[in-house]
Amino acid sequence: MNIITRSIRVVTYGLGTFFNDDLWRDPYRIPYGVPSKPCGGLWACPTNATLNWRHFIENDLAFWGSEYRDWTKGFEFNVTGRILVIDGPDDWRAIPLTKTGEWDFEALINEGIIAIHLTHGGVIESKHVRVNTIDWDIAPKEWDVESVLVLNKNSISNVTPVRWDE
Repeated sequence: MNIITRSIRVVTYGLGTFFNDDLWRDPYRIPYGVPSKPCGGLWACPTNATLNWRHFIENDLAFWGSEYRDWTKGFEFNVTGRILVIDGPDDWRAIPLTKTGEWDFEALINEGIIAIHLTHGGVIESKHVRVNTIDWDIAPKEWDVESVLVLNKNSISNVTPVRWDE
């Protein structure tokens, strides 16, 4: 696996302007969910991403429930620790699988991985990759833009509010 230890500045939108520790849920699987995306954790993108969540949301706000969330509010923060970097298909294929053939995010957490960073190059190179598992093919295309999935809330620091409409 492509693991590096570093700090990365990221941003998330639609969850208010501060990190609410009470809302944190460790990443977990839901039956029949998207096999390459867990529930829980914290989804963000690098502040310097070429194509980020803000661009993605602006292009399809109705789909993302603009009537339920204020996507213009968010917060930036640092994520520091061991980060699994996905630059291409081989990096996707290196993620451990559960016995049922889903990506094993719990195993990553147990190995001390605090986040997964799908780079812009990883998005481009991996869009049509299939990772063969027991019951289905996992397609990383569900990660729509350069993304950082935070797996450990203790890796979050230096939180500052942001608004994109100012």
